[in-house]
Amino acid sequence: MRRGRGQVLYKFLPEQVVDYSDKEVIGKVARWHAKELSGIDMTRLMSVVRNSASRFGTRTEGFPHGWSPGDFVMLEPTSIELDLFPLTFFCKECKGAYRFTSVNEFRHKARDHDYRCPRCHKGGLEQADLVHYHTCGNLETLVVPKCHDHGDAFISLEKFGSNAIKRWMWQCLNPAHPRGTLDLVRVGAHCFKHTPSERMAHAPFRQGDVYYPESITMVNVPPLGVEGPVDETLWKLVLGEYLGLASAGTAQKNASVGSRASAATSIQETRDRLIKEGVDPALFDRSPSTGQCPSGVHPWSWLPPRSLNTNKLLPLSQLHRLRTRCEEQRDQQRSA
Repeated sequence: MRRGRGQVLYKFLPEQVVDYSDKEVIGKVARWHAKELSGIDMTRLMSVVRNSASRFGTRTEGFPHGWSPGDFVMLEPTSIELDLFPLTFFCKECKGAYRFTSVNEFRHKARDHDYRCPRCHKGGLEQADLVHYHTCGNLETLVVPKCHDHGDAFISLEKFGSNAIKRWMWQCLNPAHPRGTLDLVRVGAHCFKHTPSERMAHAPFRQGDVYYPESITMVNVPPLGVEGPVDETLWKLVLGEYLGLASAGTAQKNASVGSRASAATSIQETRDRLIKEGVDPALFDRSPSTGQCPSGVHPWSWLPPRSLNTNKLLPLSQLHRLRTRCEEQRDQQRSA
């Protein structure tokens, strides 16, 4: 199946559990193929990432010690591979529960019974959507306990007609038990990546707190309030707001008017105001493109929209330095 870059970055991250809707199965992202991006100011980027991660305190397992920019790379996804997960299944007929330790074990044992229940040989196997998860990031398929006398051959999950998982009970349905059933344990598991082990939470994998991505906004594009393609001059104003060359809300104001002329007027007014404040005109007139502007066009009137090749734009690190220079010049003018 094909997925867009944005969907991959939010819905198909490493170790994330997803619906493989085309095949009506659930899978976990096992391999994430990507290419490394160059021209990224990793020092500034990791400073922002570290600041964002600081709210988690010491629960930042997996990050290199010291947060050195040289220990990180920026990646762009190219393709992903899913493995079958969770590996716990229930028979649709006899309600038997089965947990496999690997995809290979599932294929080997399920194929022997034509992918039907190993106990009754009639019911189809339905994949469980419940998982165990821990704050350290550990994610496990639903654990099926064993009966002390009969192993896992007659295990079933009794829900007592309730959707509350805390009320569910694992049972052994071997008729040799005095009442025909034997209550074993409630649903639960421990994370053994810690000493001593810690209890794991459990929920359907789609629940928000099981797995969620953290995102960081480096350049906040304001809501423009327009439908369809956005005028190129508006993107120029968005960049001008980020650099501090235009007041906040300028892009949105001109978007509501919907006039290229009004946007151009705002840019000229901004330029005049900044020159009066002492900003070097040459700094304002610097083109935001690494290439040459089209002939006869003012440098700040040409900024490719997001739908074009954004490789022509200045790297974010250069935009940041340009913004800093603008702020420094204004400060020097005020203190003079």
